[in-house]
Amino acid sequence: MATRRQFLLQSGMLAGLVQATSAPGSDNFITRSDEDESARSGPSGGPWRRLFLDAAAVEQQRGLRRVFHAATPFDGNPVFSQDLSRRALGAINGPCVYGTVMREAGRFRMWYQLLLDGNHVGYAESVDGIRWTAPDLGIVRGPDGESTGLVAVSRDGLEWRKILDGPVFGADDLDPSATQIYGMPVFAWQGLYPGMPWVYAAQYYRCGEYSVDKLHDAQRDSPRTIDVQLAWSWDPVSWNRPPERQPLIARGAAGSWDSGMIVTARAPVVVGDELWFCYGGTDKVHDEPKVRAAIGLAKLRLDGFCSMQTADANEGWLLTRREPCSIPRVTINARTQPGGAVTAEIVDRRGRVVRGFGREDCLGFQGDSVRHELTWRTPQFPQAGFGDYRFRFFCGRRNCIRGCRRVWTRNSLTWLGFLTRVPEKMVVFFRQI
Repeated sequence: MATRRQFLLQSGMLAGLVQATSAPGSDNFITRSDEDESARSGPSGGPWRRLFLDAAAVEQQRGLRRVFHAATPFDGNPVFSQDLSRRALGAINGPCVYGTVMREAGRFRMWYQLLLDGNHVGYAESVDGIRWTAPDLGIVRGPDGESTGLVAVSRDGLEWRKILDGPVFGADDLDPSATQIYGMPVFAWQGLYPGMPWVYAAQYYRCGEYSVDKLHDAQRDSPRTIDVQLAWSWDPVSWNRPPERQPLIARGAAGSWDSGMIVTARAPVVVGDELWFCYGGTDKVHDEPKVRAAIGLAKLRLDGFCSMQTADANEGWLLTRREPCSIPRVTINARTQPGGAVTAEIVDRRGRVVRGFGREDCLGFQGDSVRHELTWRTPQFPQAGFGDYRFRFFCGRRNCIRGCRRVWTRNSLTWLGFLTRVPEKMVVFFRQI
């Protein structure tokens, strides 16, 4: 029987920092979906978007505050479950996402965990990401001979090499005392590394030798729930987290199928203008008997992890950092309230508004569009060639910006933004390539 650590290593989801060394010609090499990976990570050499998670894209701001957002669970959850015979099953009955979900060749493919005489990796497919089927692979069967959709697991797995000797992520002083990091899937996203830490609410002994008995004794009076939160890193050694430590995917109400624990697949899948997160949920907390598990779906607007939100009804603004640019264009993904609008001005490296590109010259946006090109009445910069420019976006009463990205090609700079609305408040999400 594989231990939890061995299973995480086999699934590529251990929270430590390791590097795969298997070659494409080896038996253990798994070809990834380049289409799916590219949708998340972007071109291997850039240019990349920068999520509006920290101050990397913003030089100044006024009247705004950063707000982090959770994914919305699908109304039809759970989307995949199995109810095998209780004989020879472990403490958890049902599938749980302890692996990868990807989109490839017009279908969704999912590798998940199933406890059946030990830990096994199951496989399922879907055309729409909602209705899943587990094909009969004929490799591992249930105690009554039923199909499980399980695939064989090699004892060798992938060969791993540690980059650092020791953990790179853990609980800190902003976490409650009863906090452990159960695991953390990490994925590349436009030049940085978002992570989804599984936060286990359980006490533990801070010093001395550990044993299974001491583990259970320490967590005896703890909640023993598992929540999914958000983290990110630029290197993936030093990590940042939202100070409020709110869930990225909230557990369900008491007694519901996902009220006890939630864990996620390795990375979300980009579907249109949304991020789809497949996650495993249980109806009871850790170490409870007869836990039922299933797999659900949660959705988040593309790059909508966080926003810059006005603190009151007054106008807020932010100024981006300098970017090389030759064509004055800003492409926004926006939604405004009636009467609201998004405007911007272009500023040179000395802080002066470029003539012809002030806020009053901007052809502001009103309505709802995922890709609207924001322009100015002046079609070209005063001087030909690249220049270093900054963009000041204005978020006034009854409108907001929800995301922004810069696309730096050979001769253009494009900012892509998302607008959304919070009653009586303005919200700004930015992402930058």
